Amino acid sequence: MESFITRSLSSADKIKFHMHLLQVTISCGFSLFWINNPESLATKFEPSTSTNKRRPTDPLTIPCEIYNIIMNGHFWESLIKLEQLLLPYCAILNILQTDKARLFEVLHGFAYIYQFWQKYPDNNMANGILIRLQKRWELWEQPLLILSWLLHPAYRSNYFTLPSRSQISYLHIGKWLVYYYKAWTGKDPISILKEFDDFSQGTKYPFDDASISQFKNDIHRYWCWVRSAYPEIGTVAARIFGICVNAASVERLWSSMGFLHTKASNRLKFSRVLNMAKLRADITYKRRKQESVLLKSTTANINLEQHINLDNLDEQNKENDSNINNRD
Repeated sequence: MESFITRSLSSADKIKFHMHLLQVTISCGFSLFWINNPESLATKFEPSTSTNKRRPTDPLTIPCEIYNIIMNGHFWESLIKLEQLLLPYCAILNILQTDKARLFEVLHGFAYIYQFWQKYPDNNMANGILIRLQKRWELWEQPLLILSWLLHPAYRSNYFTLPSRSQISYLHIGKWLVYYYKAWTGKDPISILKEFDDFSQGTKYPFDDASISQFKNDIHRYWCWVRSAYPEIGTVAARIFGICVNAASVERLWSSMGFLHTKASNRLKFSRVLNMAKLRADITYKRRKQESVLLKSTTANINLEQHINLDNLDEQNKENDSNINNRD
């Protein structure tokens, strides 16, 4: 941005300046002082009215083109409106970029964006975005996303027990459950609909609330545990909740492979680099796990020592009180 601030801007430079200004503003979280107080910037770097050529000893000033952009109230109003549009998307992306993001959270995010635009005051803009969202939804594999919602134990009890709250029923979605089991295992299901019915009722062990609550929010681990007793629905559910919705883990693997496949050792075969990266990741995971156990043990010891010290302090206080009473 500094390369554009001490000379006149061409048409291409103006476009670049606008992009730099947006990037700086958004990256700072709209907290820059001169966004809310542009006059402070203008007072310090207001362009000179002199027509003489600028000398090296003269103070720096902003070109008139940039000054007019910064002092234009419409520009800042548009920027604030852009902030309001980006905040919902940023919130959803922060959730979906985590390692434990699952398909049902994609459905959450899509529904949230759709509701956001339904309530947006600019109807023309909102209708255009809603049409795009509907087209995008038609391109997605809808049954897979709906199954990720339907097989979530918490949503099962909150959204699918009352027919008035949802138009999706277990009967209609059962055929897709059969389809995915055939596609992923290559076998015909024997009892998947019966297992699905047990899950939908939510009364039999291990589909009761008491069993589910022990796994908290780790739905993938829960279905992997259920798979031993309910192999068919457990296989499909574990596969669905095991799908990674982002490339964070893959990018982490690429970064790890970049440390191994360097210019000095660029003749390594792909299979060897991959195995080395897996070994490095396994060693790192075990080290972090050991550090976590050690940290918990240290924290427990510190808490125990503090508890003992407090008990000793209470006993000393009681002894002091008794001595004072005896003296009296």
